[in-house]
Amino acid sequence: VLEMLGSASAYFYSLASLACAAFNNTPDFRPMRFFNTTPDFRPMLFFNTSTMFIMFVSMGRYLENKAKGRTSAAFIDLMPLAPSMATIYTDAECTQEKKIATELVEVGDTVKVVPGDYIPADGNVIQGSSSVDESAITGEAVAVLKQVGDTLVGGTVNGLRTFDMVVTRAGK
Repeated sequence: VLEMLGSASAYFYSLASLACAAFNNTPDFRPMRFFNTTPDFRPMLFFNTSTMFIMFVSMGRYLENKAKGRTSAAFIDLMPLAPSMATIYTDAECTQEKKIATELVEVGDTVKVVPGDYIPADGNVIQGSSSVDESAITGEAVAVLKQVGDTLVGGTVNGLRTFDMVVTRAGK
């Protein structure tokens, strides 16, 4: 609506200015104060402004849609990083383990992560420590040491040691 209003106002102002200059031959005739209607006057026309405005808005929308497409393509590329199975503890003492599909992991679950496994969801380390390869997410080539209380990102790879984590965000 705003684009149409701005473009139309520039166009119709140009039409009115052109009409006043074309149909007026008397130098003292001034229908509106902002129109100069002397015989040698060249009116200020903004026909190009309305077309450029429409072009810039259309170009902006095109670039925005292209960027959104690339973002969704990046998310699709990240989907294979999610592991298919996760090991969760079924009791409060963390003694009974059970393997479940990653899609079934819920917020609040305690998950056991062994070396070489993908981290199934976002969460925090609650026991143990390890180095985690976050290069697929951050681009950083060096593994990051994660200790109790540190935040983990789903889809990253556990490095050297086993640790337990509590899930804070789980996605589908």
